[in-house]
Amino acid sequence: VESYVSGTHHKSMEVFVKIIGENLTTGERYLAATCFTTFVAVPSHMNEETEFTVPKVIPDTAEEKLVCAGYEKRRKQRLQEREDYRALAAQLSTDLHWLKNEGIDD
Repeated sequence: VESYVSGTHHKSMEVFVKIIGENLTTGERYLAATCFTTFVAVPSHMNEETEFTVPKVIPDTAEEKLVCAGYEKRRKQRLQEREDYRALAAQLSTDLHWLKNEGIDD
C-alpha cells in the first residue's frame, strides 16, 4: 500500500492510495487497486487553533505530479456530485408505501 496527499483546499485534503500486488512465483508486481479519499482537518485537543489552512502539496515524483495535476478537476466533480445528490435527496419520499399497500398506517 502506498499513499500520499494529492491535493488540498482550505481545510480538506485528498489522499491517493494505490495497492500494489505481487506474483509470489515470478516477483512481477501489478497495480491491484487505486482510490481517492477525502479528509477534513478539524481542531483537536492537540491543536485547538480554529483558524488554520491545510498546507499546499508539493509533488515530488513524476507520478505525484501527474496525480496532483488532476486534483482541481476531481474536486469540482465531487462538489457537483454532492449538489446533484442533494437535489435528488430533496425529491425523495420518506413514506413507507409498502405499509400503505398492506393497510397499515405509518
